[in-house]
Amino acid sequence: MTRIGAMMLALAALVLAGSPAATAGETVLPFHATAQVTEDCGSQCSGLADWEVECEAKGYDAGFQAVRVVNASYLGRATSFEQGCLAYSTTGAVRSNVQLTVTAQNGRDSLTFYANVVFDFAQWSVPLNPPPATGTFTITGGTGRFAQATGSGTIGNVFGQGNPGWIIYMDGTLRLRHGNR
Repeated sequence: MTRIGAMMLALAALVLAGSPAATAGETVLPFHATAQVTEDCGSQCSGLADWEVECEAKGYDAGFQAVRVVNASYLGRATSFEQGCLAYSTTGAVRSNVQLTVTAQNGRDSLTFYANVVFDFAQWSVPLNPPPATGTFTITGGTGRFAQATGSGTIGNVFGQGNPGWIIYMDGTLRLRHGNR
């Protein structure tokens, strides 16, 4: 075995060792994405008023819709459309439950997610920086190459110096059924 081949094999073993075991008929891959708000849809998004009513009927304080530019493993540069519900607490935390669809530029391949994130506004010290955020995501499906995809991971945020909008990152695993790779 060549030196490069041995290094590639060792790297693959490290990646797979950190991933949950695949079940029969699926491949488990590491997943990473960064997403940055490009448009807070406000009233210009279709169905926002109905979505806000739906969130409030579920006991949330507000609803929102947003469009993000995303760079994601296996999708490349993509766009995300989000609908979320917000719950405010007296401690300064805001809980956000979000449904999102990330669509590749080809328009055929997409992943759908459900995410739970808590923003800690009590620790928000600099007005230009977003408050610390922590959370989890679950991949609930997809289209094209990602039909029947599943997966999960963690969510956080970073300050995007000089960039409009907060940058959210997602790290975890993507599970693909054989034939969808």
